[in-house]
Amino acid sequence: KDREKAICNWCDTDFVGTDGINGGHYDIEKINYIGSSYKFCLIASGEADIYPRISPTCEWDTAAGHAILKKAGGNVTLLNGEELRYGFKENSFKNPYFVAKN
Repeated sequence: KDREKAICNWCDTDFVGTDGINGGHYDIEKINYIGSSYKFCLIASGEADIYPRISPTCEWDTAAGHAILKKAGGNVTLLNGEELRYGFKENSFKNPYFVAKN
């Protein structure tokens, strides 16, 4: 498999590096730091391969992008591999850390 292109948030720079994503389980060629949910669209279109998020987001920040990515054949999963789920009012609708990948 070709090396992957990662997209990340500025606030995740301490975690993300060519060796840092998910304990080095990915072979990262390039990292682009991009704001907004545009990242999900880049993955869905194939322009990027992976978006790890290890800083706070809320469900409204990710739900539409998650739907777009799923329609394109990708998914958003927690760091343990389970799919990101929604509707957790008891957590103030905050998402756990996740990885979006196509």
